[in-house]
Amino acid sequence: MLVIEDNGIAQTTDTSKTISGTIFEKCKSFNIDTVVLKYPNAYELFHRTKKILKKVRKNIPQIIIIKSVRLGPHSKGDDTRSINQIKKLNNLDPLLKLEKKIINKTKLKSIKNNSINFINKEFDDCLFQRDNFKRKKITSNKFIKNKLHNINYLENFKGKRFGELINHYFYWLAKKDKKIIFLGEDIIDPYGGAFKITKNIYNDFPKQIFSTPISEATIVGMTGGLAIEGFKPIVEIMFGDFLSLAFDQILNNLSKFHYMYNRDINLPLVIRAPMGAGRGYGPTHSQSIEKHFFGIFGLNIFAVNPFFPIHKIYNYAFSSKIPSLVIENKLQYNFLISDLKKNDFYINDFSKKEDEEQFLSMFSLTDFKNDDCTIYCYGGTSEIALKTAHSLFLEYEISLRVIILAKISNLEYLNFENLSSNDGPIFTLEESDKFFGFGSEIVSLLNERKNSKHQKLIRIASLNDIIPSSIKLEKEIIISEEKIKLKILEEFDV
Repeated sequence: MLVIEDNGIAQTTDTSKTISGTIFEKCKSFNIDTVVLKYPNAYELFHRTKKILKKVRKNIPQIIIIKSVRLGPHSKGDDTRSINQIKKLNNLDPLLKLEKKIINKTKLKSIKNNSINFINKEFDDCLFQRDNFKRKKITSNKFIKNKLHNINYLENFKGKRFGELINHYFYWLAKKDKKIIFLGEDIIDPYGGAFKITKNIYNDFPKQIFSTPISEATIVGMTGGLAIEGFKPIVEIMFGDFLSLAFDQILNNLSKFHYMYNRDINLPLVIRAPMGAGRGYGPTHSQSIEKHFFGIFGLNIFAVNPFFPIHKIYNYAFSSKIPSLVIENKLQYNFLISDLKKNDFYINDFSKKEDEEQFLSMFSLTDFKNDDCTIYCYGGTSEIALKTAHSLFLEYEISLRVIILAKISNLEYLNFENLSSNDGPIFTLEESDKFFGFGSEIVSLLNERKNSKHQKLIRIASLNDIIPSSIKLEKEIIISEEKIKLKILEEFDV
C-alpha cells in the first residue's frame, strides 16, 4: 500500500503550479486501485484504510491519497499564503472536525487535558534523557558475530577466472547462511547479472535472490531496512556509474543510521559496483567514481582483487555495524586465477606478504630488502602495477615494490613506515583521474608523516576527460602499463 499525503503545497508553492494534471490521474495511469480520502478525521481514516488493507493482504496493490492541510509554515517566515487561505484551511483541520463529533463538552475537555499532559510528560522525559545522555564513543570498534569466519569456501571450486571465483563464493554464502539476500537488476537466472556474478544462485536458492526494478535508490534503500531486520543484503549495481543514483541513500541514510541512533542499530550490508573502462562501454558506463564516496563517514569501501582473499573482505563487511561499498573491476573478472598455480607465471617471481589487519598485499622482486621505489594501488590497477614492476626489473633493473590495498577508506589506518621502501620515489596509481582521489589522499597522509618527507611523491592516473566509446580513443585516456613505466623512468632519468 502506498500512502500519499497531499496538502496541496510544496515549501511555498501551490502544487497546481508544480505538477501537470493531478496526483490521482498519475496514479491511475499505472492501473492501480486508487482512493482519495478528502480531509478525513481519525475514525474515517482508520475504517477506510482497514478495508483497503484487506485487498493489500491479497497482493492487490493499493494507493491512498489523503487530502490534508498544512496549517503553519514549512519553516519560519516562508508561508506566503493569505490570512483568508489559512482560515479556510483551519476549518478543514481534522482535530476540529473530530471535536464537533464529541457532544459531551466535559469529556472533550478531559481528552484535551489528558493529551496536553501526555505531551508535556513526553517532552520532560526527553529533556531528562538529554541531560543524562551519554553518547557512545564513535571510536569503539566492536563487531557483530559472524558465523562464516574460517570456513573453506574453495572446496569444489572448478572455475579458472576471478569472476567465477566471486560467483562461487556467493553461491557458498547463500548455501551457508539463509540471511544472505541478493538484490539487483537482472541478477536471477538465466541471465545471472550483467557480468554473470550471480549466475546459478536462483536455481538453488530462489528465496534469497531477487531481480528488482531499475531504481538504484530504491534497491539500496531497501538494503537498509533488510539489514536492520537482521538480514545480510548484497545489492548489485549493474554498472558502478549508476551509484550516483543511490548516492543520497548512502550519504544521508545508510551511513548515518548507526551513529544517529547512538550505535543501537546495525547495517551489515554490501553494495557491489563493477567499475572501470577497457571494454568500450563509453562515457557513462566506464568510469571509476569511487572517489566521490571516500569522504563519507560511516561507510567502508573495499576494492577486491585476485591477490587478496575475498572472504576476508566479506567477513569484515558482515561483522561491521556500518554499510560497505565493494568495488569490482570489470576487466579483472577475466583474470585467470588458475595461472597463479603455474611456476612460470610472472607473478610467482615476486615475494609476497599479506597483511589481514591492513587489508593489503605487498609484492617485491628483492624480497623487500632493496626496492628502489614503491607504488600504492588497488582493484583493477593491481595487475597493471605488477606487470610494470616485472618489466622494469627485467629491462632496467629498477625494483618497484607494489602495495595493493583491498580497503580504500579511512587510509589513515595504514602503517606507511613499514610498507614503503626506505628510499626512492613513492607513486600512487588509480584508473580515475588524479584530482581529489586515492592518490591525493595517500600523498597527503605521507606528507604529514616525517619519515617519508625526504621521498618524492607522485600521482599516476588517467587523463581528466570523459571516456570515449571507441576502444582506440579510450586507450588514449585510460592509464596503461606503458604510461606507468614511462612516468617511473622519468624519475630515474632513464
